[in-house]
Amino acid sequence: MADFGLKAPTSSQKKVWPPGFFGLPCPPTEGSIFPLHLIKVPPRSAAYNAVFDKAILTKLGKTQMTQNLISLNVSDADYAEVDAALDTIETKLAGLINLPNDLRRGLNKMGDKSEAFCRQTLVVLAQNPQVVPPGLDLAEAQRDLVALDALRSRTTRIRLLLGRAEDSEMALGSDVMTASLHGYAMLKVLGKGSGLDALRRSMAARFSRSTSTHKGATVSEPAA
Repeated sequence: MADFGLKAPTSSQKKVWPPGFFGLPCPPTEGSIFPLHLIKVPPRSAAYNAVFDKAILTKLGKTQMTQNLISLNVSDADYAEVDAALDTIETKLAGLINLPNDLRRGLNKMGDKSEAFCRQTLVVLAQNPQVVPPGLDLAEAQRDLVALDALRSRTTRIRLLLGRAEDSEMALGSDVMTASLHGYAMLKVLGKGSGLDALRRSMAARFSRSTSTHKGATVSEPAA
């Protein structure tokens, strides 16, 4: 982001510079008092924003001012259809179960390498019913295999969709957090004396409480 070479006034310079003026560095000339030309910059102009964006970057210690990882435009009507579809999925798949952790740990699991073995064994047993022991429900095992194939094709799609949904949720939250940090830093730079002091102090206190509970936070502001 270009800063147009402008310099925001320091605390001492603010006392003598006219409001809204910035310094433009220039080579000192004989008899000159300041090595800066003072120029008035319209508020919210590109030059104005660039100077204060640079100041905010210094406050945050970051190099990225804005972020838009995702723009998700889903209408209320679309979400209503999604909710209806989810209701249908939950109703149609009401037979799905939750396994307790202790049961999961003790189960014989059919992995990728053992699946071919299982399929071939069922085929051989079906071809030789006379060797099937009375306590083995071959028909139920065959139904389980058919159900597994049918369910797996759907769960694969659901996992892919869930992964995208979780990443999108994270990206949306990150976009909001980045914009909030940007806005908070701008309040710190510009808020003093602009009628926003109370709001800025309230945000600082809230931010300080939240970051104190998270180790490794990149920014932690004390209450002003």
